[in-house]
Amino acid sequence: MAFSPDDIPENTCVFYNTDEIIQRALNWHYSLTSSCDVCTDKNGPSMFVIPDHPITKGYQDIKRRGIHIRFIAEITEENVPYYKELMKVVELRHLYDVVGNFGIGVSRQCENA
Repeated sequence: MAFSPDDIPENTCVFYNTDEIIQRALNWHYSLTSSCDVCTDKNGPSMFVIPDHPITKGYQDIKRRGIHIRFIAEITEENVPYYKELMKVVELRHLYDVVGNFGIGVSRQCENA
Protein backbone atom coordinates (compact mmCIF):
# COMPACT_ATOMS: atom_id res chain seq x y z
CA MET A 1 0.00 0.00 0.00
CA ALA A 2 1.43 3.39 -0.99
CA PHE A 3 1.08 6.47 1.17
CA SER A 4 0.69 10.02 -0.02
CA PRO A 5 1.70 13.14 1.94
CA ASP A 6 -2.00 13.69 2.69
CA ASP A 7 -2.08 10.43 4.69
CA ILE A 8 0.36 11.72 7.30
CA PRO A 9 -0.79 14.51 9.61
CA GLU A 10 1.53 17.48 9.76
CA ASN A 11 2.41 18.68 13.23
CA THR A 12 4.70 21.44 14.51
CA CYS A 13 5.26 22.14 18.20
CA VAL A 14 7.53 24.59 19.98
CA PHE A 15 8.70 23.83 23.51
CA TYR A 16 10.30 26.29 25.91
CA ASN A 17 10.54 24.34 29.17
CA THR A 18 14.00 22.75 29.47
CA ASP A 19 12.77 19.63 31.27
CA GLU A 20 10.08 19.06 28.65
CA ILE A 21 12.58 19.53 25.82
CA ILE A 22 14.94 16.97 27.38
CA GLN A 23 12.12 14.48 27.96
CA ARG A 24 10.83 14.87 24.38
CA ALA A 25 14.36 14.39 23.03
CA LEU A 26 14.81 11.23 25.10
CA ASN A 27 11.44 9.87 23.95
CA TRP A 28 12.56 10.49 20.38
CA HIS A 29 15.94 8.81 21.07
CA TYR A 30 14.25 5.67 22.40
CA SER A 31 11.87 5.47 19.43
CA LEU A 32 14.67 5.45 16.81
CA THR A 33 15.09 2.26 14.85
CA SER A 34 17.72 2.77 12.15
CA SER A 35 19.14 6.28 11.81
CA CYS A 36 19.56 9.61 13.53
CA ASP A 37 20.60 12.76 11.70
CA VAL A 38 21.28 16.01 13.55
CA CYS A 39 22.12 19.49 12.30
CA THR A 40 23.50 21.86 14.93
CA ASP A 41 25.02 25.30 15.07
CA LYS A 42 28.36 26.20 16.64
CA ASN A 43 26.77 26.50 20.10
CA GLY A 44 25.14 23.07 20.12
CA PRO A 45 27.92 20.51 20.63
CA SER A 46 28.60 21.20 24.30
CA MET A 47 25.12 19.96 25.26
CA PHE A 48 25.74 16.60 23.60
CA VAL A 49 28.83 15.69 25.64
CA ILE A 50 28.06 16.77 29.21
CA PRO A 51 29.09 13.83 31.44
CA ASP A 52 26.08 12.03 32.96
CA HIS A 53 23.59 14.35 31.21
CA PRO A 54 20.44 12.59 29.95
CA ILE A 55 21.00 13.78 26.35
CA THR A 56 24.60 12.53 26.36
CA LYS A 57 23.43 9.18 27.73
CA GLY A 58 20.68 9.12 25.11
CA TYR A 59 23.18 9.42 22.25
CA GLN A 60 25.39 6.78 23.83
CA ASP A 61 22.34 4.49 24.02
CA ILE A 62 21.47 5.15 20.37
CA LYS A 63 25.00 4.17 19.38
CA ARG A 64 24.97 1.09 21.66
CA ARG A 65 21.76 -0.08 19.92
CA GLY A 66 23.60 0.02 16.59
CA ILE A 67 21.77 3.03 15.18
CA HIS A 68 23.85 5.17 12.83
CA ILE A 69 24.19 8.79 14.01
CA ARG A 70 25.26 11.57 11.65
CA PHE A 71 25.89 15.19 12.61
CA ILE A 72 26.18 18.18 10.31
CA ALA A 73 27.60 21.05 12.32
CA GLU A 74 29.53 24.25 12.22
CA ILE A 75 32.92 23.34 13.65
CA THR A 76 34.88 26.23 15.12
CA GLU A 77 38.12 26.52 17.02
CA GLU A 78 36.12 26.96 20.24
CA ASN A 79 33.98 23.81 19.87
CA VAL A 80 36.60 21.38 18.53
CA PRO A 81 37.10 19.72 21.97
CA TYR A 82 33.36 18.94 22.16
CA TYR A 83 33.31 17.47 18.68
CA LYS A 84 36.37 15.34 19.36
CA GLU A 85 34.39 13.76 22.20
CA LEU A 86 31.20 13.52 20.14
CA MET A 87 33.05 11.81 17.28
CA LYS A 88 33.34 8.74 19.52
CA VAL A 89 29.65 8.07 18.82
CA VAL A 90 28.75 10.00 15.65
CA GLU A 91 29.81 10.53 12.06
CA LEU A 92 30.58 14.26 11.79
CA ARG A 93 30.56 16.66 8.83
CA HIS A 94 31.21 20.42 8.80
CA LEU A 95 28.96 23.12 7.32
CA TYR A 96 29.52 26.88 7.63
CA ASP A 97 26.92 29.28 9.06
CA VAL A 98 24.47 26.77 10.53
CA VAL A 99 21.78 28.53 12.58
CA GLY A 100 19.67 26.55 15.05
CA ASN A 101 19.37 22.84 15.75
CA PHE A 102 17.14 20.02 14.55
CA GLY A 103 17.13 16.26 14.24
CA ILE A 104 15.57 13.75 11.87
CA GLY A 105 15.29 10.07 12.63
CA VAL A 106 13.64 6.85 11.56
CA SER A 107 11.37 5.68 14.36
CA ARG A 108 8.68 3.14 15.16
CA GLN A 109 5.92 5.71 15.05
CA CYS A 110 5.26 9.39 14.78
CA GLU A 111 4.25 10.81 18.12
CA ASN A 112 1.56 13.45 18.40
CA ALA A 113 2.45 16.26 20.75
